[in-house]
Amino acid sequence: MKIAAVVGPAGTGKTSLIEQLVAELKRRRLSVAVIKHCSRGFSLDQQGKDSWRFREAGSDGVGLVSPEEIAIIQRQSDKAGDLQLAASYFINMDIVLIEGRHTIKHIPKMELLRKGVAERVATPLEELAAVVSDFDVNVPRPVFHFSQINEIANFLEKEAQVEGSRVVLEIDGAVIPLNPFVQSVFENMLLGMMRSLKDTQPNPQKISLHIIRRNKKDERL
Repeated sequence: MKIAAVVGPAGTGKTSLIEQLVAELKRRRLSVAVIKHCSRGFSLDQQGKDSWRFREAGSDGVGLVSPEEIAIIQRQSDKAGDLQLAASYFINMDIVLIEGRHTIKHIPKMELLRKGVAERVATPLEELAAVVSDFDVNVPRPVFHFSQINEIANFLEKEAQVEGSRVVLEIDGAVIPLNPFVQSVFENMLLGMMRSLKDTQPNPQKISLHIIRRNKKDERL
């Protein structure tokens, strides 16, 4: 899985660019997911529908399943992040694009600039993967024009994020960054233990291990 955030102020064309990139990446037979951030909230429920009634009753999560699609509506804390979402639901995707989220760390960012809207790069250089602009920009990163959809797709496919295993540690809703060495230790340790278990696949693509600790105050006689 490769992850990249498409960032820039309103009016720079993030949605339009992502829409074109998704179409091009799908043309290449890649699987693609998009994470959209809605600062004003959103609602998939219609008042009176069963899922709405479940949430109104206080359910923390509702799953909707049809023969062709699933939808998960879940209450979350502010600590939950894009890496957690990608690891939980999109781990098997080739590319995950995130619209917005310029403040989140540990994700490479492709910043959009437009004359008269946003003319200066705001992303720290260590987080900046590339720039898409309608005017010349002098930065030590690849610079594309909005019309270069094929070239941007090439960049995302080959260079946006190093492919390979990714271990995500989440504690009480907060994703804890792990350096590559620690990720490797976690992965090898868990795979080693799994080899001694029956009924496990020889080459699993996604492994989820949840440890739910019960506090003594929650114990019941």
